[in-house]
Amino acid sequence: MSVWSFKWLEIHAVDHCNNNCMGCNNSSPVASHREYSAEEYLPWLDELCRRKIPFEELSVMGGEPFLHSDLAHFVQTLKMRYRKRMMLSSNGFWLSDAGIRYHHDLLMLTDVLFISRYPNIAKEVGGNDAFEYWVNELRRRHPHLHVDVRAMEHSWRELSYTSEPLIVNKHCFNAECTNLLADGRMARCGPGAYAHLDHSICPEFTGSNDMFYDLKTDNSDFWMWRKRWPLDACKHCTHFKATTVRWKVLPGAPRHREYEVEYHRRMIANAASQGRFEQATEIATDALRRFPDEASLFSDLGLLRLLDGDYVEAKGWLLKALHLDGACREALQNYALLITKYRPDIQSNGG
Repeated sequence: MSVWSFKWLEIHAVDHCNNNCMGCNNSSPVASHREYSAEEYLPWLDELCRRKIPFEELSVMGGEPFLHSDLAHFVQTLKMRYRKRMMLSSNGFWLSDAGIRYHHDLLMLTDVLFISRYPNIAKEVGGNDAFEYWVNELRRRHPHLHVDVRAMEHSWRELSYTSEPLIVNKHCFNAECTNLLADGRMARCGPGAYAHLDHSICPEFTGSNDMFYDLKTDNSDFWMWRKRWPLDACKHCTHFKATTVRWKVLPGAPRHREYEVEYHRRMIANAASQGRFEQATEIATDALRRFPDEASLFSDLGLLRLLDGDYVEAKGWLLKALHLDGACREALQNYALLITKYRPDIQSNGG
């Protein structure tokens, strides 16, 4: 077996970039907005094992991995098959009592959780004090979990590309972040792995001959490729300079709040489907605190009250949803259900 191994190997659960986990708190104009299954990575992880290329930890990233529709299954599949330490990276947009309890099984499977604390995310959670409180709650409720919080209030590393070749005189930390893509290619760094999605990046970088190792077709010495430095692409990327710039929300790049709304609605539906209406109501209430003008969440709350037998309160929440958005499909459907199926109960209760 080779004396070399990966400290961690990065794989991506989602490309949804309403908030990229460690490097972006905003939206990405080039992300493909899709999610992956763990099963897509199994052939290539098996191939690494077959070639006796060891990896110590699997790091699940994104996009924001907590936007995945079943992240617990994703992590469980990988952990049970390869018995490796599991790392997750997130911006913590989900931090709350309801969020921590909902993700209990996932957090039990996770060994290391990296959280980037961005000012706008912390504000949504309730402020820096609230953010810190929920991080401490994570540590208290899951003592096995190493939680590493990285504050992003002040600066981050500048990343830009140039057609003119640069003199590379410093090792780039990104070169240690080997990414495994779902198509079997391995990329030497995160920016290189997904540069092809952004047509504004210069072809001198995207056309790199050194960036990828294809497990499907490449039989050359893997570790020779892995230790090569600098890459031809590095001469056209400024990241190695480690120049810091002031953190800011980019104009015209609003966060894709619909992904977070969908995330909360999925939690509500999952809890309700298991008969845990109290927890589902708590999740809906927390989501409405964050998104007080989101009609679909009021509709979900109305449906929960309807299923729980409180028809008068259900009617109130559904009317609130329709007041916010008269064309809200879910609210219209739930209100029709209320009127057609439960009209006698509403009338007998004074509704």
